[in-house]
Amino acid sequence: MRQLFAFLAACAAAGLVHAQADPAPITYQGVAIGAAQDAFQSRLPDFQCQGSACIYDLTVCAGMGDARAFNAARMNGCMERTAIAGAYVTRAWAQFKNGRLARIAFTLPSDQAEKLMATVTERHGKPDTLDETPIRTQSGASFPNRRASWDVAGTSLTTVQRSLERDSGAATLAGSTKGW
Repeated sequence: MRQLFAFLAACAAAGLVHAQADPAPITYQGVAIGAAQDAFQSRLPDFQCQGSACIYDLTVCAGMGDARAFNAARMNGCMERTAIAGAYVTRAWAQFKNGRLARIAFTLPSDQAEKLMATVTERHGKPDTLDETPIRTQSGASFPNRRASWDVAGTSLTTVQRSLERDSGAATLAGSTKGW
């Protein structure tokens, strides 16, 4: 046992063994849970904020209600500025508590929810939980579905490939639920 300890100590001294660094938290466009509301608004100007909530809607950002204001470049800019891990978002709602970001809920197309799951898995490993129970419509049709969640460095991300509609997914970024 002493030999093993001496060997590990020598390896550590030589830089061959190192403590694993804490993983970086999952952020949204560089904004972490707990960030000040003014920092959020500065980083994400496409969100419309009032009181303790900020809302984003792709159709409003892209000017889809006004044929004179809408163009594809504007829409692409909105999608790029508000994407989460490369997946574009159609709607988002950020909630603040005591002036600090508490959670963000996202709506995104199902294919973008799949993209989000793949990117987060690549960056942070397999999800802590995974449920692949298909969804069923009222008419009895069945569609594949995946619900996954990660707890990384005090931040929890939950994704759903298909939420209320078969073509619409969801994600929620919030403070970690570990230890609750």
